[in-house]
Amino acid sequence: MKNKISIINYFNMRALFMGVGISNILDMSKELFLCSIIIGTFIGSIFLYFYKYSNKKTLLNILFSSVFIIYGFLILVNMIASNYLPNMPKLMVGIPLLLLILYILSKKKKVLLRLSNILFVLNIFIYVLAIISLIKYFNIDNFYFTNTSNKNVFIGSFEYAILSIAPTLLIRNDNECILKTYLISSFTMSIWLLLTYGILGPYLSSTLRYPEYMILKNVSIVNAVENIENIVCFMWIFDVIILISSAGYNIKLNTNNKYMPYIIMIILFGISAFLNYDYFYLNILYNNAALIIGITLLLSSFINRKTHHN
Repeated sequence: MKNKISIINYFNMRALFMGVGISNILDMSKELFLCSIIIGTFIGSIFLYFYKYSNKKTLLNILFSSVFIIYGFLILVNMIASNYLPNMPKLMVGIPLLLLILYILSKKKKVLLRLSNILFVLNIFIYVLAIISLIKYFNIDNFYFTNTSNKNVFIGSFEYAILSIAPTLLIRNDNECILKTYLISSFTMSIWLLLTYGILGPYLSSTLRYPEYMILKNVSIVNAVENIENIVCFMWIFDVIILISSAGYNIKLNTNNKYMPYIIMIILFGISAFLNYDYFYLNILYNNAALIIGITLLLSSFINRKTHHN
């Protein structure tokens, strides 16, 4: 059971970087993004190793999970609408995703555990395929000096730490397993940011909302099968689906009424659908994701740690 939960956290630790974390960190740290990831991983590892978490039924834990659900739907619907279905209304894009999440929530938690095991194998296969296909486009000349300040590097490191460790509070296991999973997740993220920056350079990687998707357009299979970026991109979609499902199960754990998690999920989907049509609010949420999630992380950590000591 512990290993299965660790696999879920592998997805959760990566989910907030699609469309949010990757573009923000590359924009902030530029060619020194690896320093931000290394420092951020160190900060996150210390938190995960020493923090003793005990989840109790509280309204704050429901609000904490709700933040991830809103961000998850925003990221997923925008990515699909922008890159797959640009002519379809975002609401129509999101409804099938909502139904999928509601179906997963209607099952026992072991269904999510089994699903994560299957998706993990597919995720690793797609990940390796993408790296092999993209490495030839890597250009070391893109790592020229941009006069990035130490302040930006440290801000980027804290953003990485927050976005990667906060989702682990949705589903926790023992500290040793989660720390190993965190290091593996950070390694995969480091490789992907390295490829993204090395292929796109400092300007495109920091201005595009989904730079990780743009480099996938170069993916091919032995130069024979091309235009498979829409399939390869599923490794990011898997991450966000597992994140939303994990947050939904956490809401389920914190409510007594069996219908309430579904009602909350539908309401949160409605909120995300409204935000998706307002670029002003959407831009604020994207640019301040680490701050918003960081505040909810501190509050949730304080409440649950205090409860644990009691």
